Amino acid sequence: MIEFFERLQAVFNEHPEKTALAYSGDGSKLSYAELDEFSARTRAWLKKRGIGREDRVMILLERGCMIPAAMLGVFKNASACIVCEASMAPERVRYQLADSAVKAVIDANALEEIRALEPLFGFEDAGAHDAAYIVYTSGSTGNPKGVIHEFGNLDQIIHAMRFDGEYLFRSSDVFAFSSPLSFVAAYDFQLNAFARGAGVLIADPDSVRNPEKLIALYEAHGVSAAFMTPSLFRTLKRFNSQMQWMIIGGEPCVNISHDSIRLYNFYNMSEAGRVMLGFRIDRAYDVTPVGINRCGEEVLLLDEADLPVADGEIGEIAFKNEFVRGYVGLPERTAQSWRGGLFHTGDLAKRLPDGNVVLLGRNDDMIKINGNRIEPEEIASAAKRVLGLSWAAAKGFVTEERSFVVLYYTDEVRLDARSAREALSKQLTSYMLPSHFVKLDSIPLLPNGKLDKKSLPVPDIDLFRTEYAPPETELEEKLLAGFEKVLEAERLSVNDDFFELGGDSLRAIALIAELNEPALNAAMLYKFSTARRLAEALEQARSADADSAEKRDIKAREHDQPLIPIQYHLLDLQLTDPRSTFLNMPLFWRCPKEAVDEQRLIDAFKRLAGNHPALKSTLRCDDEAMFVMHCDPAMPLELSIERLSEAELDSIKDDLIVPFKPIGAPLYRFRVFETELNYYIFMDFNHIFSDGMSISVIMRNFSDAYHGRELPRDCSYLFLADANKRLSDADAARAHERNQAKYGSVDWTRNVTPDHPGTASRTASLSAPFPIGKDALAERLIERRLTLNSLAVAASLLALHEYERRDDIMVSWLYHGRERDEYQNAVVPAISELPVAVRFAVIRTLDELINEVRSQVRDGIRDLADPYVIKTTSLSNNDSFRVRNQGKMRNIIGIEGIPSEPVSILNKAAASSLMNLQLLEDERGENSLLLTYNERRYEKKSAERFLELLRSAIERLIGDELTQSCGRA
Repeated sequence: MIEFFERLQAVFNEHPEKTALAYSGDGSKLSYAELDEFSARTRAWLKKRGIGREDRVMILLERGCMIPAAMLGVFKNASACIVCEASMAPERVRYQLADSAVKAVIDANALEEIRALEPLFGFEDAGAHDAAYIVYTSGSTGNPKGVIHEFGNLDQIIHAMRFDGEYLFRSSDVFAFSSPLSFVAAYDFQLNAFARGAGVLIADPDSVRNPEKLIALYEAHGVSAAFMTPSLFRTLKRFNSQMQWMIIGGEPCVNISHDSIRLYNFYNMSEAGRVMLGFRIDRAYDVTPVGINRCGEEVLLLDEADLPVADGEIGEIAFKNEFVRGYVGLPERTAQSWRGGLFHTGDLAKRLPDGNVVLLGRNDDMIKINGNRIEPEEIASAAKRVLGLSWAAAKGFVTEERSFVVLYYTDEVRLDARSAREALSKQLTSYMLPSHFVKLDSIPLLPNGKLDKKSLPVPDIDLFRTEYAPPETELEEKLLAGFEKVLEAERLSVNDDFFELGGDSLRAIALIAELNEPALNAAMLYKFSTARRLAEALEQARSADADSAEKRDIKAREHDQPLIPIQYHLLDLQLTDPRSTFLNMPLFWRCPKEAVDEQRLIDAFKRLAGNHPALKSTLRCDDEAMFVMHCDPAMPLELSIERLSEAELDSIKDDLIVPFKPIGAPLYRFRVFETELNYYIFMDFNHIFSDGMSISVIMRNFSDAYHGRELPRDCSYLFLADANKRLSDADAARAHERNQAKYGSVDWTRNVTPDHPGTASRTASLSAPFPIGKDALAERLIERRLTLNSLAVAASLLALHEYERRDDIMVSWLYHGRERDEYQNAVVPAISELPVAVRFAVIRTLDELINEVRSQVRDGIRDLADPYVIKTTSLSNNDSFRVRNQGKMRNIIGIEGIPSEPVSILNKAAASSLMNLQLLEDERGENSLLLTYNERRYEKKSAERFLELLRSAIERLIGDELTQSCGRA
C-alpha cells in the first residue's frame, strides 16, 4: 500500500474532529472525519461510473475545500486527477479536458450527486507506477504541457521536506495556501499537511490581493505557517503573532529575511512534483541559495555534454524521479527533456563550497512571473491567435522588484493594452498577461535567421506616458498619489495606464492596500486602469451604494427613457406591417364562475396596473425625433367586463387579437367576459414593452394582487436607464469591435434558405418530443458541462450546417438579461439576442463544437452591451435562426388557488421571423421542441426535414462519441 495512504488513514482515525480544511471565501470547513467521508463518497461516485486505474478525472470546481477533498477521493479510487479552478481561463480548461482524455468531470452538478451517495471508505490498491495526477505547465508550442505523476511520488512528497532530521509540518500547524490549487505546490504542501495531521487554510483571491485582509485572515485562523512568493512577502508590512515559519519560493529570492519567523527557500517544479532543494534563510542574501538535496534522489549540475560540473562552476540542474512519466501526448518533447534517466530543467546554477546551490537564471527564455513558470512562446501563440497578429514574440524580464512580460509585434496597428489583455485573459491566466505591448519596425534576427531574443528591447516606461493632465477632483488626486507611490514614479497624468507604467498583479495588491477604498478591487483596477477612469467607476459605485434601487427607479421614471436596441428592432418590425399581430403576446383562460370574486378581480387589475410602469406608459417621439417611453401615473386602467353567452363568446374569441397602435396608445389590453357558467380573462401585451419573462411576472403579480399580498417593485425604468448608460459606455464600443472582428468579415449562413421568394408571411409550427428523457438529459448535460440552451444552440448550428451544406454558420440565442435582483420583477423586453457562429471547416469534432459554443455563449454575456445581431440582421431574408429556451413559461396562466384552463384562440399573425426553435417544458419536466416557421416561405416538408435534423443533432451531441466528426452527413 502507498505509505501516504497509511499515514492519511492514521490521521483520519486519530484526529476525526480536527479541522483539516478551511476556505476563507465562504467560511466552509471540513474536519478530518468529514474529509474522509466526502472523499469516500467521491470514490463511490467514480466507482458507479466505472472509473478505475489510469482513468483521468478532472476536478472543475470553485476554489475551496471541495477541490482537495475531491482530489483525495480520486486518489482513493486509484485514478488520476487534473485540478482546474472554475475561474481558470476557459480555453485552457477546454484544452486540458481534451488533451488529458478525461473520462469524468467533478463539477458543481456532480457534487450534489456525490453527497447523495453512501461513502465507500478505504483505498484501492494503487501501484506505485499507476498515474496519480497531472499538472499542467506552460507550453513552448503554444499549448500547456501536462506532466504525469505516479502514486509513488506521493511518498516522495511527504519525505522531502525535512530539516535536521525533523519534518517541517507538524500536527499543531495551520498552514495557509494562497496559490492556485492547480499548481504543483498545492499537491506538495497540502499532502504534507494531511500526512502530519496539520490544518490547511485556503485563502480566497480577494484576501490574497489585499495585504491587510490577508494578515487579518492569518490572525483570525491562527495561521502558524504559510507559502508565498518573495513578491507577495514584500507587500506584507507585518505578520500575525502566531506565525512561526514560512516557505518562500517560486521566483528569485533577493534580500528576504525575518527576525522572528523561520523562512525557507525551496526549489521545485511541475516536472518534479516534490521539493528537490531546500534552504533555511538565516539572513538577507543578494542571491538566496535554494539549498541542498531534500528528495533523496540524484540532483546534479551538468555541463553541455551532460557531465557533472565541479563545485563553483555553472551547470544545468538535472534530477531523477522514477515516478514521473513525462508529458501527456508529447513523446518527442519528453525524450528531449528526460535524457539518460534525468530531467533537464533548463535552470542554471552553481554549488557553493558549503554544498548549497544558487540559481543563476535560465539557459532558454523561460522565466518565472510572480512564482509561476511560463514559456513566452505560449503567450506569443495566444497573441497571434486572439489578437490577429501576423508575428509576435514574448519576453520576460526579472528585476529585484518585479517580474513582467512584454509582447512584441510588427503589424501596422496600435494595440490598446487594456483591451488586448482583456481578450488574452480568455486563454491565458492572469500572471501570463503582458504588461507592455511594443511595436517593432522590424524583427531582430541572428545570422542564422532565428529571432535574436537578446535584442528585444526593454520597454522605456516613459514612452507609455500620456500628455500630462492634472487631477480635477480629490478622488483623482488620491488615486494618482497612490499610483505614483506604488509605481515609484513622479508627475503622472490622470490618463496614464497603471499597467503600462509597470503595474502588475502584485503592485495592484499594494495599490489597493495603499488607497483603502472599500469599493476598489483588482477586477475594477484591471478594467479602469487610469486614475480618471478609475475615479469615475468608484464614484458610480459610491452612488450606487448610496441610493437604493427604489430611489434610482423613482429618478428614472421622472424622465422619458430612450428605447433600447431590442425595442427599436421590434418597433421596426411592427411599423413594417402595422396590421400584423405577430408582436402580440396574448393570454386567455376560463375560470368557474363560482370560484371568482368579481370585485377582487377588478381590484387585482387595478393593483397590477399601478405596480407596473409598462401599463402606464406609451411610446412617443422626443424633441430630437427619437422614440422614448413615457410613464404617466395618472393614465386610467383600460378594463371592461362584458356579459354575454357562451355561444356569443365562442363566436368572437378568434377576433380578440387585433393590432396595437404602437405610438401614443397603451400597449396592453385587459378584458373580462362573464357568461352563464364562467369568467373568461383576456390579457394581451405588445412585445415592445414586454418579453416572455414579463408575462410570468405579470401572472405571478396578478395572483398576489388578487389574494391581497404585497407586490414587489417593478424597476423597469431603472433597467432602461441602466441599459442606455451601458450602451453609451466606451466598453460597448470595444465590445462591438471585438464582435465585428470575430463575426464581421464572414458571409455567414444565418437561416434555412426559404423555398419561396417574397415577403408574404404567416406563422406555422411543428413540435416534436425531445430525443431523450429529462433524467438522462440532466445526466448528459452534467457530463458535457452544458446548459440546455447551449445544447440547442450547438444542435441548431449542426443542423443548419447539414441542411444548407455550408461551413460558415451563425445562429442567435435569447439571453434573459435580468442579471440583477432589482430587475427580476420588471415588465420590460430585457432579452438580448446574442450570436454564436462556427466555421465547420476548422471545427473537427462534436467535442470541439460544444467547446466553441460554450465559449461564445460566455463571451456573448460578457459583451452584453453590444446588440450585435440586431445591428447585423435585416427584417426578412437575412434573419437569424433564433433559439429560445421558454421553459415552463407557456404553462404559467391563471390565478393561484382558482381552477382555470387555457382557451385556444386564433392569432392571425404574420411570422416575425423566417424560422426559430423554442424549447418547452411540460408539468412533468419533460422537454419538447417547437419549430416555428413562415409557411408562406417554406414548404412543410422542408420544416419537417429540418426538425428531424435538429433531433438527430441533439442525439449526436448527447451521445457517447464526441470525438466523431461534425462534418456534413
